[in-house]
Amino acid sequence: MSTARRPRAISPTGVVQLGPDLHSINVAYGETVNFIVNGADGTKRWFAWRFDVSPALSHVDLQNVAPADFPAQNVRVFVAPDARYRGG
Repeated sequence: MSTARRPRAISPTGVVQLGPDLHSINVAYGETVNFIVNGADGTKRWFAWRFDVSPALSHVDLQNVAPADFPAQNVRVFVAPDARYRGG
């Protein structure tokens, strides 16, 4: 019997179709989003990212978290803060 732990699969809570007119999106802290793009040859490419960023960050430039060959330039993702980190 193996005692190795399997990575926990995280289901996406959102799907975003990227296109030339999309420049920003809003997500919640901890949300996992699938980003999809249609290639020139009609194929779909995608990647998923979980936005559990530092409380000091209000946004993420998608090109900084996307795979190097994924066309995600000029898309800014605004991350709503987690309630645990709000003052008050």
